[in-house]
Order: sequence, then structure tokens, then C-alpha cells
Amino acid sequence: MFSFFWYGILFVHFFLLSSQASPVAKNNIQKAFETQDKICSMKYAEKEGSYKKMFEMLSGLEVPAYLKEYNKKPFTGFKVLRTYNVKFLNLALASSIDFIFCKEGKVQWIIKQPLQEDLNWSVPLCVYTPHLVHEMQSRKGSEKKSFNTKRSSPRNDAQNDLSNFHCFKLARRKKYTNRKASFFYPRSWIGGIFYCDLTDDMKRETLNRMHENLVFKRGMGEKICTRKNSIPLVPLQSDDYSKNWLEFGILKQDKSPFRTFCPQITKYVPYINTPNDALSRLNFENCNVSAVSAPHMWRKSIRDEALSIFQKNKAYSHAKEPWYSEIEVEEDYKITSEDISLWEELMERTMDELGSVANLANKSFLSSSPIDIKSHVTSKGLLKKILKKIETKIWNRLQLHDKIISIVGDNPQSLENLGGEWENLQMNREKFDYLYEISSELNK
Repeated sequence: MFSFFWYGILFVHFFLLSSQASPVAKNNIQKAFETQDKICSMKYAEKEGSYKKMFEMLSGLEVPAYLKEYNKKPFTGFKVLRTYNVKFLNLALASSIDFIFCKEGKVQWIIKQPLQEDLNWSVPLCVYTPHLVHEMQSRKGSEKKSFNTKRSSPRNDAQNDLSNFHCFKLARRKKYTNRKASFFYPRSWIGGIFYCDLTDDMKRETLNRMHENLVFKRGMGEKICTRKNSIPLVPLQSDDYSKNWLEFGILKQDKSPFRTFCPQITKYVPYINTPNDALSRLNFENCNVSAVSAPHMWRKSIRDEALSIFQKNKAYSHAKEPWYSEIEVEEDYKITSEDISLWEELMERTMDELGSVANLANKSFLSSSPIDIKSHVTSKGLLKKILKKIETKIWNRLQLHDKIISIVGDNPQSLENLGGEWENLQMNREKFDYLYEISSELNK
């Protein structure tokens, strides 16, 4: 109570000063009281703030040690969410994977890719960041879009601006690779994320293998990120499926200047994330710095920032070796007969238990999730009744692993013992070296 009292005093003090503050000070005060975007908050909560950020921005001082236990540090890192969109008019279901980069609790950019059965773990995820940042600003801004102006594609823009074209590779630990679909038990260490340090020639070749939207053409995304050019960043961990939520809307923005009536519900399921703040040094601002913007002249390149993160985060590990030493970026593992025997025995029990869980009568894919209504046209009570009526039809269209993730989200304890068995599964260990680790050791 004592600690929150002092936060309150600080709040009143700076509120009184704000009316006399300079424009720069007012901007700092406004930022101090900004809440995090729900999708980028630690608990996926609406209007989540940070005591630490508020205190430090307003006072210019570091938060005292005895207050740090109350801090909700804004999230910086990557999040991967599974999303399911249902249109009420025809009950069409569209599934996608959202790859999100967050900086201090704010969405910097989002990549959406259609979800068939699973993530395509064999290919990297590539981004042209100015295009994504522009999209985010367009979504948030109130300016009207010009629908008669043809915009260049991300691929064409990236070909003329290679410094802002980046590729990342997600890779799983050995025991999680031999699966048709990637279902992970919540809060498990599942793999790692790597930055692909590509030369300009390699970037051009990579872009030639892509469609205009930077999605790889079929069978053309492999063998791009290797142990010779990949920089280990941070581990990947499975997220808490129980933090899922629904968002309801009734209007859809088409490619025309008009909005159409299209009542729809979207379910967001947290799937994978990175440790908070481990990627705080990663800055995706435009690398083409003009002479006017002198304060940014000395900003490191993404490659240098990735190397800095690599050196800082080597310590993340469940063993004496660095965390990435058991992860092969291309998932090119040697599976022995002993590995197969261990894996098949546990997998058989897993499939039996998962099958029984997925066939439970409780088909609450939509109606059990918290709802955020973006319009005042309808009530939550009415919406809940509608969702219960369409539950069975939507449930029958889901993939098996989507059903399992939904049930585990509703009842996290249902498969807790099985999750522990997978976490403790020990397969024949391989050790992998990365070129940048060898180089850093030689330079010591």
C-alpha cells in the first residue's frame, strides 16, 4: 500500500505540472500514461500499464529497487497468435497465423499468413519493415486512404531497399520436429528464433523466390538460413492458450471507399512468444538515414543489433551449454532408432489422450472466450446466444490440433501431466555450432 501511495503522489504532482509544461514535456507525460496494446501486453489485458515506465518518464529517475516488484514491464519481443475469423452471414471460417513484433507494449508491425495445418517451419519469415510500419500507421491514423492510388508491392519496394528487408527463422528442438502438427504444452521451451544475416546478393535471390506479398513460392523457401549465416537471438516458448479472447465487429473495409455490413467474430489464441525484453535492442526504424536526422546517424544496423542481442542472450539455457547449441536452424537432425523408439512410445500415448480430449461433448470454441465488442450495436448477452447456436458447425470445421488447443485453453490442467512427460523426454543430444559463436571466441 505504501508503494502505491507514492506512485499516487507522483501522479498528482505531475498532473498539476502538466498544464505549464513545454511541448516536449507534455509529450513525455502523455507517453508515460499510455497503456499497452492488448495483443502486446504481458497478460493480454485491455489498458495494461506500467508503473516503472510512468515513474521513470515523469521523474527522469530510475524506479527504486523496493518498488520494482510492483512493476509491469511493457513487453518487447515477438508474439505468434493463431486467429480464427467467422463471418456470421455464411459462417465462413478463415484461419491465420499472426507474427507480431512488439516494442514496449506497442505493436510495431504484424504479418498475417493463411494457416492450413501448421506453420511452415522449413522456410524463413521475411519482412520489409517500412511497408509494415506504414500499414500500422494507416490503421491507427484517422487520415482517409486514397483508393485510386496504386501502391507498389512489398517485394518491389524491398528490391530497391535491401537494407530494410529482413528474414527470421523459427526452429524447433529435436523432440518437437517429428510431428504432423505442432501442438505445444503451455509455457514449454520449444525452440529458438534466428536472424538470417543475408548478403545483398542473397537477399535478391530470396526475393526472386517470393510472391509480391513476400510469401515464398511453393518449395522455394528452403536452404536460405543456415548455421553459417544465422544469428541465434532468443529461445521460443509456447504461450498460455487460456489467455484467448474474441473481438466482434460489424463493418468491413473493402478496397473501395465504402464500408460494408459484415458482422464477424475473430478469436485470438496466444501460441508462441519470446522472453520479455530480450529483444529490446532490436530497432526496425528505416535504415536509410538522411543528413537531416542527425540524432539517428549513429544507430546500429539490424545486423549489428542482432549480434549484440546474440552476445547478451547466450546465457538463456536449461543446461551448461548455450540454449541454441541443441537447436539446428534448418531442423536437420539425426534421428536414431533409439530416438524413434522413445518418440513413438510417448506419441502413441499422447494421440490416445488427445483424441479422447478432442471428442469431448463440450464444444465451447467461441462462447467460452471473453469478448471485446468494438461496436455498441449489440450486447454481449445477445452475442453469446448467437455463438452458442453456431458452436457445433464451427467446431466440426476445425483441425484436430485447433480443437485440442481450444480445450487446453479452457482447462489448462487437462493435459498437464502429458506436457511434463514431453518436457522431460531426453533424445540423443546433438551439439550445433554457429559461425558467429566461433568468430566471437576467436576474437577474444
